[in-house]
Amino acid sequence: MIAGGRIVAAGLSALWLVVAARQLDLDEFSDLALVLALGSALFFLTDAGYSVLLSAHVAKVGAVQRDAVAATVARRVGGSFLALVILVPGYLVAANNPDPVIPLLFLGSLVGNAIHGSVVAAFRSIGLSRAEAANEITSRAFLVVTGFVLLRHGGGVQTAVVLYSVTDLGSAAVIGVLGLRWIRSHPAPAEPLPDLHWRRALPIAIGSGFTTIYGRIDTWLVALLAPPGVSGVYAACYRITETLRLPAQAAGSVTLADVNRAGSAGAALARNRAIRYLALAAIPAIVLVAAAEPILRLLFGADFATGAATLRILALSSLASAVVSVLSPTVAVRAGVRFAVALGVVTGLNLALNVVLVPHLGGAGAAWANVASEGALAVLLAAAIGRHRAQDLVNV
Repeated sequence: MIAGGRIVAAGLSALWLVVAARQLDLDEFSDLALVLALGSALFFLTDAGYSVLLSAHVAKVGAVQRDAVAATVARRVGGSFLALVILVPGYLVAANNPDPVIPLLFLGSLVGNAIHGSVVAAFRSIGLSRAEAANEITSRAFLVVTGFVLLRHGGGVQTAVVLYSVTDLGSAAVIGVLGLRWIRSHPAPAEPLPDLHWRRALPIAIGSGFTTIYGRIDTWLVALLAPPGVSGVYAACYRITETLRLPAQAAGSVTLADVNRAGSAGAALARNRAIRYLALAAIPAIVLVAAAEPILRLLFGADFATGAATLRILALSSLASAVVSVLSPTVAVRAGVRFAVALGVVTGLNLALNVVLVPHLGGAGAAWANVASEGALAVLLAAAIGRHRAQDLVNV
């Protein structure tokens, strides 16, 4: 259900991006893409491994504890303010219009996501994802409809950012109320509570930080190093291919709980699921490679057709991304140190390639850096799962 909800939500998100691209000029659209990319890159500060630890704990206990969810939310909201401290200067040095109000307005989105993301992470681990799927679709539909009306009547980048904050805060209110009602009607044991100490969360946070940084640093570097407007074209291409990863990302969230329940067979389960989702991602990737230019022209307009080569390259990267998306949550929990090391290596590779390639190739250079880093990460995570599988067999 959550996979279907995320796929529909991804379609609505893509539609919203089309609306924004057609209602804003290219420089404004690039600034909107920049603040969104920075917000995603700093996700590791808004969720320093806490939702993963909560999800694993709920799967083990088999119940959702109010104090566990509250502790996770508190830590994540605090991290949202820390992320804002970095987001503001990061935006100002690369934006076409360095208005500090724009990143400040994005705080509402960070806080809202921290709240509803924590709640749904807990309930997903006991097989309750209907509310999450419904919220994914409803919130994106609200974003599209309201965004179209506001931008059509003269709204700019600030209007779009405010809309993101309103949407995420609204989701937090609805999901929070639903979650609290369910907890009250389904008493859970007071103990044990999850270990959310920073020492436990740090390896996951470091790995998650490297993941989000290397997954979004390319947009920031394109904005910083390439000519004006190129980052907007790159962001449009990236968002299209991002939808290809959503089924695998949903599978990765569920796989974490499935592996915990499967015991010694869990590593093989994760590996086989990653292979299946790689094959699934190949179908739309082929379509994008074959029809990149008309797709961009039809969706975003003639100005974006120049990104056809970038879109084709990113379509190739989505194959490795399917493997990464399925395996990351499981490796993060079961092999935290190796996960952090793998992500550190890949982030360094991605950063170096972007710095070298973007000034010469623009968006296509960032796309090739993405292909190399995602491929390397997929290999490293598959190796980590294989080592864990061998340890499981020895323990049996």
